[in-house]
Amino acid sequence: MIDTRTALAAIEDGHTVVTRSTRDVIRAQGPDAVAYLQGQISQNVESLGIGATTWSFVLQPQGKVDAWFRLTRTADDAYLIDLEAGFGQQALDRLARFKLRTQIDFDLSAVAVTAVRGVDAQSRAAEMADATNGVAVPAGWNSDGWDVLHLEDADGVDSDTEGFLLAGDTFLEWDRISRGVPAMGAEMDDATIPGATAVVDVSADFTKGCYVGQELVARVDSRGSNTPTKLVSFQASTSAKVLAGASLTSEGNDIGHVTSVASSDDQMIGLGYLKRSAVPDDSDGSLRAEVHADDGTSVEVLVELIAHTV
Repeated sequence: MIDTRTALAAIEDGHTVVTRSTRDVIRAQGPDAVAYLQGQISQNVESLGIGATTWSFVLQPQGKVDAWFRLTRTADDAYLIDLEAGFGQQALDRLARFKLRTQIDFDLSAVAVTAVRGVDAQSRAAEMADATNGVAVPAGWNSDGWDVLHLEDADGVDSDTEGFLLAGDTFLEWDRISRGVPAMGAEMDDATIPGATAVVDVSADFTKGCYVGQELVARVDSRGSNTPTKLVSFQASTSAKVLAGASLTSEGNDIGHVTSVASSDDQMIGLGYLKRSAVPDDSDGSLRAEVHADDGTSVEVLVELIAHTV
């Protein structure tokens, strides 16, 4: 198994790298699946083609996040919802809360996943999915990242990595953070306002009909997404250890906090939230700040706003 630095170098040299993990998957199916989900989640499920994948929120009635997930349509009346392991039950409980006299069934399971990164990731993932009765889905906003959900053949995961370079969990976390992809439990919880997460444009449809929690999303959007905090990325050349929860500061003032960190040798990247008062108004959307490492040292980081668009 190769480390993060070796995996990144291998991809740069034209190789394909894979990593194993698990995710929670909810299967939603039934004659009323389209109509029911259309009224519950932020994305337009009616217009999503069979085999297509998108991202969506399921929100609390007051508009804060219950779950953020990847949504794949597998048939006219069937969808897959996949999200971080450990958060599937929370999403399922919310989705089923208003299920009254509705013909839709939900089934939750933990599913083995193979993350495929690098050259020809899409075609390699498709081949792997065919061989293991799985589904290949894009990892998010870069064509060199695909995930294979092994829905029916989890036992085949050990053999599906033959011919690939196998990396560990630390590489997968580096890959997620480098893409600016937020995660449940790190960047999102039940107190999170969707507009702060930088993924509303790729996770909500503003032309569809009403859905639970829509009012807050629409109101924030109409006001220029002016939320108390904004999701940002940061990076630094350092071997210092920074932990989630550390403060981002500027000139001694607390301007935000860290939510996720990944390191490789003397390079560190991370995600966090920046307070509205500190959001830069220049065109490049970046600023210099400091973060305190675990040993008490101060590390200078370059902070940049994240904005995912369709």
